[in-house]
Amino acid sequence: MTRSTLEKDKAKSLNTEHSQDFFRWIESCPEEYLLIYPVAIVACMVKMFSFHNIPEIKRMKGLLLKSLEQDTALTEQERHDLLGDAEVSESFLCYNNISAMSTHHRRACALLSRTSLSVDPKGAWTFSAPSIFMMYHRSVGGADSENAEMKECMPYYYQVSDGHGNGAEHGFAADLFYERGLLTDADIANRMALSAAQHKNQFSVMLNCDFLSMRMALFNGDFAAVKKRGRDCQEWLRRERQYTLLNTLDMCRGFLYALLGHPEAAPGWLLEGRLQEALVLFPATPMLHTFYNQLLLARGEWTTVAARREECEKLYGVYNNVLCQIWLHIQLSATLEQIGRHAEALAELHTALDMAIPDGIVMPFAESEVYITALLQQLQEQGVHPGEIARILSLSASFRSAKQKILWEHWSEHENYGLSERELEIARLAARRKTNVEIAEELHLAEGTVRNQLSRIFNKLGISGDGKNKRLQLETLLKLKK
Repeated sequence: MTRSTLEKDKAKSLNTEHSQDFFRWIESCPEEYLLIYPVAIVACMVKMFSFHNIPEIKRMKGLLLKSLEQDTALTEQERHDLLGDAEVSESFLCYNNISAMSTHHRRACALLSRTSLSVDPKGAWTFSAPSIFMMYHRSVGGADSENAEMKECMPYYYQVSDGHGNGAEHGFAADLFYERGLLTDADIANRMALSAAQHKNQFSVMLNCDFLSMRMALFNGDFAAVKKRGRDCQEWLRRERQYTLLNTLDMCRGFLYALLGHPEAAPGWLLEGRLQEALVLFPATPMLHTFYNQLLLARGEWTTVAARREECEKLYGVYNNVLCQIWLHIQLSATLEQIGRHAEALAELHTALDMAIPDGIVMPFAESEVYITALLQQLQEQGVHPGEIARILSLSASFRSAKQKILWEHWSEHENYGLSERELEIARLAARRKTNVEIAEELHLAEGTVRNQLSRIFNKLGISGDGKNKRLQLETLLKLKK
């Protein structure tokens, strides 16, 4: 009964929650029964990768070949189709080597007379990961060649899978543009990816596009757009019953709130470290841990981040997720600086730069500006990647300004700029172009007191010029909403 169910269901109903039961059943099932159902064998192969049970993929391939040998009722094309299915499943043994995977896909194209049974075209092509570039960037200095490989190789996969992952090559390019700080190019490529994904209802690719849109909106200081995109995304994921991807959306939201310094707004399960409840497939777990580390930093849990080093290094090394490794070095740099290990913090940041700069990757540093700006400046003074760090610091200033705008507009927070609370009150009112008399009335102060306080404020902030010019400078500095 289970074998015929697998054959009909193509293992679509299996998820991480039941993976161990699945493994036990396959292990205990007599081979002579499995050999009767070659389609069920093929269906099991790709699920074994999703659940990170690599040895079983190889065993299943051996069983398939044996099954084809003994099944004399199959036509030659039916045999070719099943072998094509096996090629698609075996391609995942080469994840995340794009060209190596494509070698299997091209062989599958030559064998298959139909869409492969090894892939559910409606399933999550990203394995519930939030970023295509984070999944497939595997070699320092190799991002451009990986980008070219995606464009060359994905059409073969689309052919055998009826467009599964449609738009992924544009999504990879969009992520790469963003990581290089090229937001206009990122926006164009992201729109191309979204259009292609929508054409084939590729919800996981669509979610990746939405996450990148939210990151770009955050960088532009538009938190209203971030929230709207998140709400809209949640609605269509629920409507389409993409429940696993709702966990991915939670990951994305948690990461964004961590960047804003408001970890308390992150989804509860993520904030509490219940990572096993995410039900994301194994290839997405490196990103899950990367985003969780960022939440820990935002909460000031420095020693926890330091203690997670070995676990994360082991996890990120399985498929050589380079961007996750870069993030880890940045996160370790931040935490080591906070616990007084300055030299080690500099070394970690230096390593992160050495891994990122060959591919022009700068945004993880800009997004981490609150922790590492002083360290970057010190490395720059030492002659470490001075031009690249200058660009990072420029992007960091833009990101800091965008965050400050968001924190003021949505959390009523602001930098103190070295001012006292009373001085900040007066400065904010003056920046809103209120007169000294109006300020005095609102704060119940004497007009002379307001005048003296403003004089001290301008001196502290290094603002000079006539009265009107000073207030304009103050308005620009504080960037207050009208």
